[in-house]
Amino acid sequence: MKKFLRILAAISILTGIASIYNTTVSAYSDTAPYIGIAPAKAAMELVPGETYTGSFQVTNPGEVDFDYTISVKPYMVYGQEYSQNFETENSHTLIKDWVAFTSTSGHLEPHAASEPIFYTITVPEEIKVCGQYAAIAATAAPKGGNDSGIVNVTSAAMIVYAAIDNCDAGLSGNVHIIENKIPTFLLAPPLTTTSLVENNSNIHIDATYTLQVYSFFTGEEIYSNESEPMTSIIMPETNRFKAQTWENTPILGIFRVRQTVKVYDQESVEEKIVIICPLWLIVLVLFAIMMTIFWLRSRAKNRAKKES
Repeated sequence: MKKFLRILAAISILTGIASIYNTTVSAYSDTAPYIGIAPAKAAMELVPGETYTGSFQVTNPGEVDFDYTISVKPYMVYGQEYSQNFETENSHTLIKDWVAFTSTSGHLEPHAASEPIFYTITVPEEIKVCGQYAAIAATAAPKGGNDSGIVNVTSAAMIVYAAIDNCDAGLSGNVHIIENKIPTFLLAPPLTTTSLVENNSNIHIDATYTLQVYSFFTGEEIYSNESEPMTSIIMPETNRFKAQTWENTPILGIFRVRQTVKVYDQESVEEKIVIICPLWLIVLVLFAIMMTIFWLRSRAKNRAKKES
């Protein structure tokens, strides 16, 4: 009885701690700013010596009002999985200095959106690097003292992908599909295929990824994203790793899987038979085989004894 009471007390303490934690998180989320920007990206072709005009809106889907500021930052990526970098400047981020805004600050009430904010990009006459990248950032600034409810500065960014017209991008011979992989055996879902694309040119390029799954026994197509393939932007002088997942993968089955990767003038098609079998079933089958062998050997020994 005493052991039971001690366990009950421990559960009560843990429940109380969890309640305090949940209350803290809820209070924070109710008072912290939640800022958005739309659209999330802008792809454009810029002509040297001319200007380009676009627009965006700042949104406040949260529960507190805030003041915001608009700025432009350099945008680059690093690593095969594209960690974002808003600090490093190089020859691909010159566009940061070409951007001007009609407004650089404002105020938003909860569940509201700003009037369209226009930006103008004035392109110099001579540009040697074809791909230019920047992030137009909207930042919710802290207001008042520490008791204002806004604890952290929160930002959202629209990524600008700009291609300079009539610029030697160097795409030919510099874009390669390095890997196109499909697993052969899985112990558990989901089925995930991967690929790696290399872009050694000086401009970004689009890649598309198609995944098709067929029944091994009937040939029937079970899954396909061919009508809406996954897409990604491959930044200049980078390798990009991408993964596709069949979300509704069953826990058991044999399938014929095909992945197609397309980028610039390159296309890679990989096809494999994929077996999905849970570990417990493998153990059960092995146990059944071992028991069958044991039974057959025992039967053979008994028969040999009878004959002797």
